Amino acid sequence: PEEIAEVADQFNAMLDVRKDAVERLSYLAQYDVLTGLPNRNLFRDRLEQAMGRAKRNETLLALMFIDLDRFKEINDTLGHPVGDRVLQGVAERLRHFLRNVDTIARLGGDEFTVVLEGVHAVSQITAAAQKIRDALSQPLLVDNREIYVSASIGISVYPFDVGDIDDLLKNADIAMYQAKQDGGNAHHYFVAEMNTHTSERLELEGRLRHALARKQFTLHYQPQVDIPSGRIIGAEALIRWHDEELGSVAPARFIPLAEATGLIVPIGEWVLHTACAQNKAWQDAGCAPIPVAVNLSPRQFRQANLLETITQAL
Repeated sequence: PEEIAEVADQFNAMLDVRKDAVERLSYLAQYDVLTGLPNRNLFRDRLEQAMGRAKRNETLLALMFIDLDRFKEINDTLGHPVGDRVLQGVAERLRHFLRNVDTIARLGGDEFTVVLEGVHAVSQITAAAQKIRDALSQPLLVDNREIYVSASIGISVYPFDVGDIDDLLKNADIAMYQAKQDGGNAHHYFVAEMNTHTSERLELEGRLRHALARKQFTLHYQPQVDIPSGRIIGAEALIRWHDEELGSVAPARFIPLAEATGLIVPIGEWVLHTACAQNKAWQDAGCAPIPVAVNLSPRQFRQANLLETITQAL
């Protein structure tokens, strides 16, 4: 009997361990380990249920996509442990300033979502968005260091915008991106024109990548002239792009896109090498040497190999 009791105790202990493991796995499947907020899976389930309640109760539902501005700089300069503490602080702020009925989730990285239920007027949504921005504007104290963050917030409203959960998610994401494009620290509601703009932007980005791979850019050289003598004493290299279908695409249209996507770095390197090669060709043809100005992007100045790139081009 004593041996049977011992085996029974061991068996019960094994069951307790298994139960704890199952509960842990269930938690990990639904919650974000870092912040304790619902993760993408649980968030989507709660959003779907909230949309059902809004439909039955004939109320509005607001979905907010929240993306921290320049969070990468915090990770890069202060380290990921500090970045994790900042994310935990942001999660705590969101919990504190929103109602218990609202759903707050972390989708990953520095992206959070909020579902506001039982809304009767758009003004309530605007007030909540401003409350979130005000909450995040207060400094976070991490290791005796004050860290300031801001956020870009995109808002999609059910049933005004769409009746489908995937479209609601997509529209909030589009509105958030628009807020970020406008400089961040702002909230934007989704409007249909944003979707059209995003589609056009994606198409233009694809064509821009194609143009870079196929070397479809050209450089024009704006001369600097000495008026009394009429001599050309310098030039500025200006990039131009002629697309097969779009025709001439203005730099004001594709340069900001190149900046946003990071394509400006390889494009800038191409401009630098091409301008240097052209200057050498002019000298080989007997022209007097002149300085040629080449514009560099701020992104290029953040490249560790910028000096090497310039040296190679020269």
